[in-house]
Amino acid sequence: MTLKKIYPRRSTTTKSEYRNRVPKTTRPIFSVCFKEGLATRNRLPLDHVIRVLNEIKGMMQELGRRVQREQGAADPTGDFGLELIAGFQRGSVQANIVMTRDVEIGVIVAAQILDTVSRLGATPRLKRARRSTMIPVAPMADFDPRIVNRLNNIGKVQEIDKTKMELTLRTNGMRPTKAVLDTAAVKAVSALREPNLTIEGVTVYGKLRELHDKYDDDDDGTKAFFGELLSDDGEVWRIEFKPRDVSSAALLFRRQVFVTGTATYYQAVNPKLHAIDFGADDERDYEAAFDELYGSVPELAD
Repeated sequence: MTLKKIYPRRSTTTKSEYRNRVPKTTRPIFSVCFKEGLATRNRLPLDHVIRVLNEIKGMMQELGRRVQREQGAADPTGDFGLELIAGFQRGSVQANIVMTRDVEIGVIVAAQILDTVSRLGATPRLKRARRSTMIPVAPMADFDPRIVNRLNNIGKVQEIDKTKMELTLRTNGMRPTKAVLDTAAVKAVSALREPNLTIEGVTVYGKLRELHDKYDDDDDGTKAFFGELLSDDGEVWRIEFKPRDVSSAALLFRRQVFVTGTATYYQAVNPKLHAIDFGADDERDYEAAFDELYGSVPELAD
């Protein structure tokens, strides 16, 4: 009978023991990973990476201010104390963004971004009709203009570098949530930014709260002067002023105004108004207007 020598088993750390030894992550991480194209060849331009990360940061700040305002914050800043931990992998570039401040709202904002990217990249379900005609089941859902605008800027960089962007949100006790901004999603963003209705002679009343120079994406890079107007009904308008009206518009900053012009509506972008006439909206005397109406039409006074 052959005796088999038995060696003592090497002591190994079980998975449960390893998990207990390794400290758990206490801060959510929002990862941005660039894949394919120039990233595969390790030739991704640094300024392109920084530009995309700035768009992500701006997206989170804009959405964060809205969520903070909805939750009763007195001074919404959209500041989540974002810290960047960059890393390079073979065939890809990954940047981890750590949230260190107002974490709960930061997670909500990151989840909204992931949800939007996922819906943009999802292939719409189609049902087959007669003669192989494809009919969509339902129209595309609403999208936040702030996210769409930022994703459009990111899409331009991806088109140059032939890359796609993978977003991942990691939080304690939850499985990572992922979304990919690929070619299909970028095309969907472009479609959402196409104008679908134009109306002349529209007058909007509200508060002019932003003024800035920028190149308008809808006019092939034409330099324009823009303002943001919060209308009395709560809708946000992009106001395009003529260059000669810049000084007059600057005097109305943060004031109640009226703007008349040609309105262009979009599916997922704030409407734009090409200003033809504008000015301060004087405080309205509704009692005087009521008396004037009754005085001009005596029959109404009976």
